[in-house]
Amino acid sequence: MNISALDENGKPVDWWFIYKVPKLSKGSATDEATGYEYVYYDSTIDANADIKKRNVVKSPNLLNEGKGALNLTLDSVFKTFPKAPASTGWVLYNDEMPQSVNKKDDGHKGHTKGVIAFDTKSKTAFWLLHSWPKFADPDNKTTDPTPMYGQTYLCITLDLATASTLAAQMIDHQET
Repeated sequence: MNISALDENGKPVDWWFIYKVPKLSKGSATDEATGYEYVYYDSTIDANADIKKRNVVKSPNLLNEGKGALNLTLDSVFKTFPKAPASTGWVLYNDEMPQSVNKKDDGHKGHTKGVIAFDTKSKTAFWLLHSWPKFADPDNKTTDPTPMYGQTYLCITLDLATASTLAAQMIDHQET
């Protein structure tokens, strides 16, 4: 099974970035936002354009409707489980415990949040870094980020060797 970052249409990309805008009241200089709108950019958008002419675009999707790059990328791994090949796995990390584990947070660990998903047979992986508290929790799909704050997400397609190096570094510096 090939693991990679997937774009807004489910196609593999080298990387993507999402910024979820906070909830905004309409004002003279601002548009109204529910807090689930986001802007999206990936490695294929304006790839040949001058850096000053590249455009981050507002996604037609909302983060809480189960569509778009974030959901497609995560679902490509989480929704295949338990039917996923034995060669597929993931590491979920967050400085805030997910609701499903019913444990208190440990404020002495790193302020980090993310997912490393991998497949040892295809030697493919992705690394998702984000700022969403208590996420990702494959057992609890109903938890959306609060609409009050902005959130960032960066997903990078990796090879298995790089993902293994990242995981080893995290174990060494984030576990006690």
